[in-house]
Amino acid sequence: MGTGTQALIAEWADAHDQAVVFTREAQAYARSTESRVRLAAIEARTLARAGDADGAAAALDLATRIRDTTDQPDSLDERAESAGH
Repeated sequence: MGTGTQALIAEWADAHDQAVVFTREAQAYARSTESRVRLAAIEARTLARAGDADGAAAALDLATRIRDTTDQPDSLDERAESAGH
């Protein structure tokens, strides 16, 4: 099982501290922009559910920075191209 999946399971089980550890560990191995943004979003949601508004905002900022500073296309870009947008 991947670390990102473990993060989701921990989040769903309300094991917020463990979920955050898993998301941060998974970031070290994530290759695609989509994966890195998704992991930051999971971290943000987990921190928000744990009541850490500042941490959640920081994780959302990270997700935005990752998304905005990449030159790698993601599946949404590919779908838009195939739809003629």
